[in-house]
Amino acid sequence: MVVSSLSSVLVFSTPAHAVPNGPGCHPGSVHVVWARGSGSNLYANEFQAFAGGLARQRSVLKLPALMSFVEVGNFDKDDKLKSREYHAVGIEDWHDKRLLDGYGKSVEIGTNELIAYLNHRVSRPGCDKEAIVLGGYSQGADVIGWALERNGWGSLNGQVRSQIAYVAFYGDPRAARYNALCTPYAWARGNAECLHGVLGARWPYFPSYLRERTGSWCDIRDGVCNAYVQAQGSHTTIYPEKWIPDSSREIALAATDKAVRLYNTHGTLMGMKSRNTSALSKGMRLEPNQYIRSINRHCSAAMQPNGNLVVRREKKVLWSSNTAYAFGTYLGLQGDGNMVMYHNGHAT
Repeated sequence: MVVSSLSSVLVFSTPAHAVPNGPGCHPGSVHVVWARGSGSNLYANEFQAFAGGLARQRSVLKLPALMSFVEVGNFDKDDKLKSREYHAVGIEDWHDKRLLDGYGKSVEIGTNELIAYLNHRVSRPGCDKEAIVLGGYSQGADVIGWALERNGWGSLNGQVRSQIAYVAFYGDPRAARYNALCTPYAWARGNAECLHGVLGARWPYFPSYLRERTGSWCDIRDGVCNAYVQAQGSHTTIYPEKWIPDSSREIALAATDKAVRLYNTHGTLMGMKSRNTSALSKGMRLEPNQYIRSINRHCSAAMQPNGNLVVRREKKVLWSSNTAYAFGTYLGLQGDGNMVMYHNGHAT
């Protein structure tokens, strides 16, 4: 069986070499980690589409969180693949079991490298307040899946897991998107129907706590994530052209919301700017990332960067506008005394 053949070569270990730091840490930012597909070079089309799509959504939606991008196999940013780094070996025929030893070794190296990097990163000052997005295409999706699935020694620590904002799989050879009755799971994306990956379904496909933060995109003509198609089909072309760009808005919104929540941990006003008043006067605004506080300093009203207006007593939430994802929203006190929230120049 393909699954057992591959599982037998996945022997995980923790690297003994120094772990790269990656980009600088910025509390309230989004750190994006990409794992490329079989035979792909660094900065391949899929990575360009993923990073470019998220950056574009940040600009279009006026999202407040900064974003940084890095690839598995290039955490040190030297653009040179060393023996201990993920090589994403090419696969000419996904149905040829003789090729799985090299594939399994490549996945093993990538998985160990990813886990070591993330565990190290969140231990750095400021990195414990950034949202993490994991994206993987083809073999890279398998790398991410194994990293999330592993438990115990040599696995992702609790801090990393608490910071994951979204996991995106594209063309996953271990896709598990439908149950036995061919009913799609909540994370199924793309247009493929009842299917499993060419290497068999990874189960559990991902940890249950990520159920609302995971998407798995598969094209109906892709023979890697859809085992009913005998050839690779659309696997090497469709994702950077369609499914990765189509997914960017969903991922960018989830990532920014997570970053805002991490930055404003436990309902504190850390990092927000005071209006230096206990009440708004006519014509005044409460802009994103600003707050006002009562004279006794026990109560506050804060316009969070994600567009949600929250009123608290100490750290207890008394009321919120439930307008998260309306980034750029501000609160204004009109001349007639009405308190109004505005988004894109219009009253909400």
